[in-house]
Amino acid sequence: MTEVFRALGDPTRRALLDRLHERNGQTLSELCQELGMARQSVTQHLGILEDANLVAVVHRGRQRLHDLNPMPLQEIQERWISKFERPRLDAVSAIKKRAEETAMTKHPDHVYVTYIRASAETVWDALTSEELTAQFWGHSNVSTWEPGQPWKHVRTDGSGIADVTGRVVESERPTSLAITFEDPAGGAHPLRWSPSRSRNTRRS
Repeated sequence: MTEVFRALGDPTRRALLDRLHERNGQTLSELCQELGMARQSVTQHLGILEDANLVAVVHRGRQRLHDLNPMPLQEIQERWISKFERPRLDAVSAIKKRAEETAMTKHPDHVYVTYIRASAETVWDALTSEELTAQFWGHSNVSTWEPGQPWKHVRTDGSGIADVTGRVVESERPTSLAITFEDPAGGAHPLRWSPSRSRNTRRS
């Protein structure tokens, strides 16, 4: 059992077992190609797996084929897992899988990070001042910047047209600013700025 745990402790050897689980009967050359490693390194790892009885070797002519032997893993399962209540373990595993899948679906499509050499107050003004935003974007960000109030990204050509609109979600000068915005295609997207974390992150 000690040899089995030692063999499983290396990520390369676990990868070799994964490859053999996918397709048994592979030669050394095939395993080297899949892992992108030198023959000597793979040979050493296979030797440890063979000593642990996790890999069995079958000779076919001049070929030396490697097969996964799952019996030591079955013995580990019987000794270390079966003694626990399997339904509860399955339930915990299902919850973990579902939570990870849900977390992935909520991952933002785009995350942008920028670093600005300026005080938080200066950056706040650059984001909320009608005059400064007009100089930077050619649009003025117009709002009272109170939570729940609307804001507009208004053209500076005198037309008064707002190409983007939204609402202020959070506003605490100069530490936190969160707004939604609507693009011409429709749909509300959140945008949050927080200098305390030294990042400007957009999620959509």
